[in-house]
Amino acid sequence: METALRLVRLATSNQDQLVEGARQLLIALAALPSVQNKNSRTCNSFLETLLEQYPLYANIWAVDALREPGEVFCSGLPFTGRVNVAGAPYLLQTLEALDFTGGEYTQEPIEGTAVLPFGYPVPAGWDQPLAVVFAGIDLNWLNDFIAQAGLPSSSTVSVIDRNGRILARYPSDEDMEGSSIGRDALQPLLDEGEGITEGTGIDGVTRIYAFKVLCCLTSGDVYVRIGIPKEAAFAEPDRLLRRNLVALGGVSLFALLAAWFGGNLAVVREVQRLVETTKGLAAGDYSARTGLLQYRGEFGQLAGSLDQMAGALQVREAEREEAEAALRLHTTRMEALALIAARLNAELDPRSVLSLVCLETTHALQASAASVSLYDERLDALRVVAHCGLPDDVDEQMEALGRSPCTRRLNTGEAVVIADVRAEPGLPSASLYAAFDIRTLVSMPMRHEEHLVGILCVFMCGETHAFSDDEISFLRAISDQTAQAIANARLYEALQEEQRARAVLLDKTINAQEEERKRIARELHDDTSQGLTASILALDAAQMALRAHSPKAEEHVTTGKAIVEQVLASTQRLMRDLRPAVLDDLGLVPA
Repeated sequence: METALRLVRLATSNQDQLVEGARQLLIALAALPSVQNKNSRTCNSFLETLLEQYPLYANIWAVDALREPGEVFCSGLPFTGRVNVAGAPYLLQTLEALDFTGGEYTQEPIEGTAVLPFGYPVPAGWDQPLAVVFAGIDLNWLNDFIAQAGLPSSSTVSVIDRNGRILARYPSDEDMEGSSIGRDALQPLLDEGEGITEGTGIDGVTRIYAFKVLCCLTSGDVYVRIGIPKEAAFAEPDRLLRRNLVALGGVSLFALLAAWFGGNLAVVREVQRLVETTKGLAAGDYSARTGLLQYRGEFGQLAGSLDQMAGALQVREAEREEAEAALRLHTTRMEALALIAARLNAELDPRSVLSLVCLETTHALQASAASVSLYDERLDALRVVAHCGLPDDVDEQMEALGRSPCTRRLNTGEAVVIADVRAEPGLPSASLYAAFDIRTLVSMPMRHEEHLVGILCVFMCGETHAFSDDEISFLRAISDQTAQAIANARLYEALQEEQRARAVLLDKTINAQEEERKRIARELHDDTSQGLTASILALDAAQMALRAHSPKAEEHVTTGKAIVEQVLASTQRLMRDLRPAVLDDLGLVPA
């Protein structure tokens, strides 16, 4: 039962990570110029590429919220014609909240796939946004989770909404999807949010159910419920109990018969040995033995059978403990992956959590030390930026990995496993490895879109260690998550840098406009204004000469006319400077 509860917690933790990842993705999409400008061609191409990189999304689409409300103008899946979702509940919820929202399971607008939609307004914070971007997560994550969980036969996993309706079910059953689990089965989910119950399913099978709230959406809670058949849950303990009881009864009966018919001291002593061995087995001491194998006949056969049963029980117990240890190790690694993913998704600067990546990796693999190195394209080298279990100044002591056979293998995405570094004297930082008695080294490349981002290194000190395929797969999963987070952070930094460059360009444009206005004002004051004043004085002089019948009147008029012509020429020159004729003839770029 506790195993079922741990599995349902792991399933909900996985879904919560998907929700946080969707939020970060939509925030980044809302800042894209192609989305804000509703450039369908550029936006469609970008979302199609993005959908290929994130297969956990059934579709990513954008909806107009201003000019043509509800009109889909951009989608990761190709579509023809017009698609309008104006009445969709998930669109109305996002427009009402004006923030990141999640809706009920519905159908995405292009292919009709059942998804859990998440929306974000463009731009955020406006009373009337320009558009809304959506990402729809399908239920493929549930099938992947079931494939890895290893549940007993006839087990079920269901996603249930607050009304008791089954949104998705494993194994898939179209007749049950959409049906209700009943009020009695739903009430514990609504009251407790997490726990274990027993009940009979819609298919008539009695199961032990573990449930937990999946996430809190705008439309209400959604729950994950895992059901294990009661017979399967208690089959192994019941079998062992019956066998132990039968063995105990048989030995006890034999002891009574021996005491009844024999009565001598030797028989009683040996029977006591049998009884003590039986009691030890019943108490869980599977190492107990009779030590009576030297006897022949029925008594020796009985002692031998009891010792064989004890040996079989001891082997079974060792196998059970080994299986539990493997399950605990698997759970630890899954929890480490979940923690690292949550921290990486929550930070736009992954450098602040790279030390956590090293710490969780060493804890999950029981390694001596770990380090993360990032690739410097300018220097074509790898440099340590975070570590765990190594000296604080290891980044200064450890040599950068430049062009070497090791780096070339990492560039191809191949993990580098050095079983014994003492057999590789030509390794970079070989003296550092010798100083800390590092014996085994694994370097896992962190790649994004076929480009090397960095490497995750794990060190084993004191003795060599053979890394299993599961451990290598675990390291690859961590390195892939870390590489994706670093790529997202660099994309965010690029967007920030672009915004800063735009701000600088806008400031320069405004300053240039102000300087041009000052120049025009000076020219109007120095040339046009003074010329007009001089022409007025010349006309006044001409007027006075006319009144006095002076022959100089015509001279003054000529002088005023010349001044006005100069002012006109100056004004025309200023107009040509403001708008050269070559702009109208050839355009801005050729000019």
